[in-house]
Amino acid sequence: MAHKYYPWVAAALVSVMLFTGCGKKGGDTASTGSGAATKSMDENNPAGNAEDSLPDYLKEKPIADAPTSGSDPAEGLNVLPGTDVKLDDDAKEVKVDKAETYNSNTGDVELTINSIELTDIRSPGQDADKVVRITYTYKNIGRPDAIMLGNYSFKLLDSKGKACTEYFFDTNDPELNPQAMPVEKGDSCTAVLGYILTDSSNDVTLVFDDLTHSPVETELYWRVTVK
Repeated sequence: MAHKYYPWVAAALVSVMLFTGCGKKGGDTASTGSGAATKSMDENNPAGNAEDSLPDYLKEKPIADAPTSGSDPAEGLNVLPGTDVKLDDDAKEVKVDKAETYNSNTGDVELTINSIELTDIRSPGQDADKVVRITYTYKNIGRPDAIMLGNYSFKLLDSKGKACTEYFFDTNDPELNPQAMPVEKGDSCTAVLGYILTDSSNDVTLVFDDLTHSPVETELYWRVTVK
């Protein structure tokens, strides 16, 4: 799968990224309390100077000949909700709660999907019948530069293989909803993702697509029945 970069991917990332305390060498797991405050999706919820702290590979300029609309399956925000997504032939299935190490363009990264489950947590003004909450941890094992794995690297598919709409948890509650942060070599971060599931089936597939120009592209996926 060829990597594509679009200016709005970085913009979308900055709009949802809030700096929370991701722990050194191990990461903290998300709290499982209830209730969440409103997450503003407009200028009333600025991200400050977050862009200055992005890893270098996310600051790179878009590819000059990149198309104006994304069709690359499983590349996070490039995939519109409802799009049919086909996994790469060499995509690797991984088990939930099992650490998987992959090679980025400059060093190894460890990724663990801690849980994929239905949740009662809602943000006011963002009602949905079924919300899938994903908690994950990533660790920078060998990259000399910082690594950050946010929503741009993931997509959730329903039982029909269609991309689900993202659900935004309240970023003003970092203990309940930790957000992705850049981590230096040896450090790790735990964060959460949310998606709206409209399919009657609870069978889902989470897809991770490495976007760091690695010579050997990495696509991982997890198949579960959420409860």
